[in-house]
Amino acid sequence: MKKFYSLIVALVVLSSTAHAQFLQWGIEGGLNLNTMTLSNSIPDVSENNRTGFFIGPKVKFSVPVIGIGLDGALLFNKMDAEFSTSDGAKKKSTNYLSIPLNLRYQIGLGDLLSAYIATGPQWNVLLSGKSWSIDDATNAGAKLKSSNFSWNIGVGIMALTHLQLGVTYNIPISKSGEAYFPVGLNDFKSVRLKNNTWQIRAAYFF
Repeated sequence: MKKFYSLIVALVVLSSTAHAQFLQWGIEGGLNLNTMTLSNSIPDVSENNRTGFFIGPKVKFSVPVIGIGLDGALLFNKMDAEFSTSDGAKKKSTNYLSIPLNLRYQIGLGDLLSAYIATGPQWNVLLSGKSWSIDDATNAGAKLKSSNFSWNIGVGIMALTHLQLGVTYNIPISKSGEAYFPVGLNDFKSVRLKNNTWQIRAAYFF
């Protein structure tokens, strides 16, 4: 009986150790460099780069021997848009709940330092900033969809098993919304809006 209990205790300890190695929880944050692009060019209208930020909890699952794993996060994502028109530059802040899920491959020098590549889909749910005026003089404006999909491609490093630093390019798959511009007397042209975003990110795993 004592041997049986000893075996159970040993299995629990090994299971806990393996779980700690395979699954890590943490927090992630970073900066957005965002451009809201138009599907067609509009005379006297240009898109400008804007900065924002994101932050939220993150989880990472990995198999140390082969370096393949998954990571996911639940992020508050602030993304700003700006258009320059004859009426001046108009900026709009939009807030999203972003849920990325990435397949990753990691290779390196054990716990000391390693490099990774990651790619996967991201679902973005709009929290605020659904519509705004782009040009008051012409009544040009835009409306955003309640949600959209994008795709992440990223690279980075892991240091001492806890700190992750990386860069990600977020490619839009579905449109973020539509903008409408005057093209004649009482007539407007509708064009698709898409977010193209570079992200500088840092995560700490406990």
